[in-house]
Amino acid sequence: MLESGSKGATDKVGSLTLRAIVVIEVTLSFCLLILCGLNVSFTLQMTDIEYGADSQDIDTAMVNLTSNRYQAHQPRLQYMTDLADELRRHPAIGDVTISTAFPGQRATAFAYNLSATETRVHESLPQTSVIWIDANYFDVLNIDFEGRQFDVTDTENTPTVAIVDSEFAADNWPNESALGKRLQLDPERDNQWLTVVGVGQLVVQRFPIKAWRNPTVYRYVRQDMPRQFTVGIKSVIEISPQKIFKAASGNVDRDIPVNNIKPLVDIQQVNLVEFKFFAYLLTVIASVALFLAVVGIYGIISRSIFLRANEIGIRRAIGSTKKSIINIYLRQGIGYLFFGAIIGGGAALALFNIIPSRLTGTIEIPFVYGSTLLIFGILIMLASYLPVRKIVAMEPGEALHYE
Repeated sequence: MLESGSKGATDKVGSLTLRAIVVIEVTLSFCLLILCGLNVSFTLQMTDIEYGADSQDIDTAMVNLTSNRYQAHQPRLQYMTDLADELRRHPAIGDVTISTAFPGQRATAFAYNLSATETRVHESLPQTSVIWIDANYFDVLNIDFEGRQFDVTDTENTPTVAIVDSEFAADNWPNESALGKRLQLDPERDNQWLTVVGVGQLVVQRFPIKAWRNPTVYRYVRQDMPRQFTVGIKSVIEISPQKIFKAASGNVDRDIPVNNIKPLVDIQQVNLVEFKFFAYLLTVIASVALFLAVVGIYGIISRSIFLRANEIGIRRAIGSTKKSIINIYLRQGIGYLFFGAIIGGGAALALFNIIPSRLTGTIEIPFVYGSTLLIFGILIMLASYLPVRKIVAMEPGEALHYE
């Protein structure tokens, strides 16, 4: 259509067609680039997060008490105590703690109930992540805390207690203290009610997406010792965790192996591998889209102006100044930018807002939108100014016959 010649481009229909093509090109490019930018921003945000805990110098190992000797709570608790004591004897170990899911690891989800008088079917009950921990868990990981922590006075023979994180507290008891509140985990089993004695800050379990940051309830291992758990050791000097874990485990019970021995930061980095790959992929896609937009928009705007060279020549012949002619096409370029920013930008934001805000977190929308607007503004102004400047520099007769 753009190759139909200058004569067709100078009539009213041809001129409107050219402008419509440019508007569509600018609008679609603006929309696609903003979507690419928002997705890159979102993915990069996922790879640069705080787990809410100090994971440095902590090595972990999984323990699964499969032996029939550990069917009851007390033998499991004794094994855990003996293993922790054995690890603490090593001079390179600063502290030892126990958890069923350290920051970055998947926690078990349970339904819960807050009202003893309300009866609901299991499917309608909310769910929360539940993690069993030792008393020093929050201290070892430097997790901010309110209230009291678990201690040795909390046993299987005393009232059951729990600690919740700040998100669980805000969801279930907004604008009031969670301390002293009660909850029941897995109500279908008619489990005991737990009294909240503390509130810890939100810690990311598993993936760094807000939608997957389930509120968490912490149970005390000395009141309910699970068969499978993870041991974490915080070292004060460089160590070989493989040797230390296996030696300590062998001294306690040779029939119970320790598995998956890894630094905690390595476990957390594995969670980010997919996000980093998509971040790089989206960055490449956005770069290619930007290059194509620059080439395409500059080409179509400049071509549309060159096809109107004889019109510009006529304007020059009847006395229009170079400045007035250039301003006509600059104002036209501003119109293209306006349509792209309003229609294309609005469509991109509408499409992106389809994604729930709990998934996207805090995205730099003003920065992405502003950057795209700046790039397109410079591009459209150059594509409008440079061709028309070249044409008005010609003699009017030369411009009339320009092909």
